[in-house]
Amino acid sequence: MRLLSVLFVTLFFSLLFTPSNAQDQILIDSLKKELNVAEDTVKLQVLNKLFWKLIFIDAEEAKRYVDFASELASKVGDSTYIASVENDYGVYYWSQSQYGQSLTKFKYALGIFERLNNQNRISSQLNNIGNIYDELGDYETALDYQIKALRIKEKLGLDEKKIANSYVNIGNIHVELANYNLAIEYYEKALAIGEQIQNLDVVMSCKMNLAVVYGNSGNHELAIETYKYALKHWRQNNAQYDVASVLDGLGQEYFSLGQLDSALISYQESSQINEEFGYEDILSLNFRNIGEVFAEKGSYSEALDYLFKALAISERSETQKELIHDYRVIASTYKKMGDFQKALLYHEKYMDQYSKVFSSEKEEAINRLQIQFETEKKEAEIASQKEEIR
Repeated sequence: MRLLSVLFVTLFFSLLFTPSNAQDQILIDSLKKELNVAEDTVKLQVLNKLFWKLIFIDAEEAKRYVDFASELASKVGDSTYIASVENDYGVYYWSQSQYGQSLTKFKYALGIFERLNNQNRISSQLNNIGNIYDELGDYETALDYQIKALRIKEKLGLDEKKIANSYVNIGNIHVELANYNLAIEYYEKALAIGEQIQNLDVVMSCKMNLAVVYGNSGNHELAIETYKYALKHWRQNNAQYDVASVLDGLGQEYFSLGQLDSALISYQESSQINEEFGYEDILSLNFRNIGEVFAEKGSYSEALDYLFKALAISERSETQKELIHDYRVIASTYKKMGDFQKALLYHEKYMDQYSKVFSSEKEEAINRLQIQFETEKKEAEIASQKEEIR
């Protein structure tokens, strides 16, 4: 299951909607017509809206609008527009699982916003950069960026939904580190905000991530119940990315319960969506999970075919944390086949990759960051209370 991060620009990252009805297509057509008559600055705003409407439907068409916006922003010479375009490029490269290029673009945008002292957009870029480091398996750096983003949001008094976004992202990092109690704490903070502001999308995103924790903690029945509840919501909203993510999560829970046929159906339905819309990040999970089902069924040739497809995506995208799981399942499959030489080879790759991502020094540094943040927050609350007493 892919955890739902919040790639905060103007949208909540988990809410990646594809056009659900004729009205959405009418809006896209209207925006395209507006490009023919709008002034340059208005045109840039329209191009940004088109990009966000299209990025998870047709990424290449979306990129063409960013290319147009890039030329126009340079012509206008407005730094804010130039930085926004760089951010959109970062989102495009993220959508293609090209994390290195995505990181470069986000950092370039961050530099511009820092020179402009635009704290709101600085917090957004720190958020985005943190999510990319999370994808790459650099959890210490990811947490550092997310905490910095949260500090700015709290200082600026930004709306509660943006605060909830940061809580979700920090929770995701703790899930990767198996710090489930901390993860639940942050997800429940975000969930409380979502319920308070009556934002059902935020609520569902939190529930989906909580389902991951339930499953990882061995409570598979509760995880399945939670996934199904969220799946109904995302299907009604035609949020294909989230539908695909939930289906993959459901498949993992069925697999854990030994329900291989149900797992395979969920994985395959998810992979069909991901192949149609180009969601390569979830597709790599689908391939690995389908391969694991075939290995369990004894269909080793089919298993290896899917597993090496997954490995190819992870290697191309440099997704360090996914390489761990790819090597582990490939090693296990070769062991089942009785090919102990290859099993040992991939087991050694797995151990090396695991040590690279989860060294004890890194985990200690992450814990120090979390403790430092919580301590500073408590000190600030105490200082605020003392001011009120005065």
